[in-house]
Amino acid sequence: MFPKVKRKLGKAGRLRLSPNEEALLLKEEYERRKKLRLQQVREQERSIALQIRQEVKQRRDEQLHQLAEELKAEWRKAQDHKIKALEKLYLSSLRAVGEGHRQAKENEPDLEELARQAEERKHRAEKRHKEALKEQKKQKEKLRREQTWRTNARKHALHMEKERAAKIANLPPPPPHPFENVEVERIPTVKVYEADNFSVTHHHLSDAYVDRELNTEQPDARLLAEEEAKRLEELQKEEERERREQLEKAHLRGTYALKMIHLAQDRERLMKELEQMQIMDLARRRQIVAQMPPQLFEPAYRRLEIKEDWQRELEFAFEDMYTGDRKMKGDMILHLEPQPLPALSDKSHNDELDISLEPDSMCEAQPESGDVAEKEASRPSDPESKRALLLLLLLIDIYIAPVV
Repeated sequence: MFPKVKRKLGKAGRLRLSPNEEALLLKEEYERRKKLRLQQVREQERSIALQIRQEVKQRRDEQLHQLAEELKAEWRKAQDHKIKALEKLYLSSLRAVGEGHRQAKENEPDLEELARQAEERKHRAEKRHKEALKEQKKQKEKLRREQTWRTNARKHALHMEKERAAKIANLPPPPPHPFENVEVERIPTVKVYEADNFSVTHHHLSDAYVDRELNTEQPDARLLAEEEAKRLEELQKEEERERREQLEKAHLRGTYALKMIHLAQDRERLMKELEQMQIMDLARRRQIVAQMPPQLFEPAYRRLEIKEDWQRELEFAFEDMYTGDRKMKGDMILHLEPQPLPALSDKSHNDELDISLEPDSMCEAQPESGDVAEKEASRPSDPESKRALLLLLLLIDIYIAPVV
């Protein structure tokens, strides 16, 4: 009887979780392991990126050193080539010393031949001179004939005209016109006397007419002279005032023109400076655009797709690396060993999950997070949590085994 009671009590002591609790625990464990996995992937990516940057920097330094060595070798080669060319030129110049004297001795002039050539040139010159004189004589004769031909033609025309005039003058007079001597009776005109035909009806002699001057008083000459002097003084003052006003206006115009010239010069200088600054800003913008990654010029959905593909490739690469030496089936997250999360503050937690931080600063922050994780791992865990984790792993194995 007692063993049965003990067995019943033992069965009653083991409590089973509800399906909702099991699903919640599975979800929490999945999220925790996923977060751990993302942290591990990010840390590995940071270390890989740092290593790649170091390799790229080292390769660039090696390439620069190699390029410098190649340029130095090419420069030395060019200098050696120039030195050899100058040495060849120097040796050829040394060998050519005295060549001009030897050629002069070999090519001494033949005096007889030179005299003969001079005689021939003189004979040809005399011949050309005679031909030129003959041609000039022909031209003068031709010009003289043209001038005399015109004079003779004019004389011949005058002689022919005189003969024709004498012949016409010796001809008999022509017969009279039949209607020339016919007399026609003319009717005498009657002279009409009318008032309209006269221009002046009667001539009147003009009489002289003189008016008597009524105002016989004469003004005082001294007063008139004083008034005239005052008027002239006022005119002189008016002219002086106008001259001063003109000078003042001219000074103002000159000042304004000088100010406008200075403003134009300042504007031109400012425009040049602005143009130079615009060119520099354009070059800087072009340099910034050239240094920008090509992903910035892609649309948002394309960048999101690239980011998702990159995350997926990282996950696949991590899974392949982690499961390379192990034979695992199913989801890899369920095979990871559970580890407690490090107790970080909000600031450090945000910095750890922020991908936009610099790799150097993140790498510097890694040792601190590792120390915190070691301290947390070194603390003694609660037996209740261990028992719950073991139960969760057992349930995971039970659920995954049929699927596998």
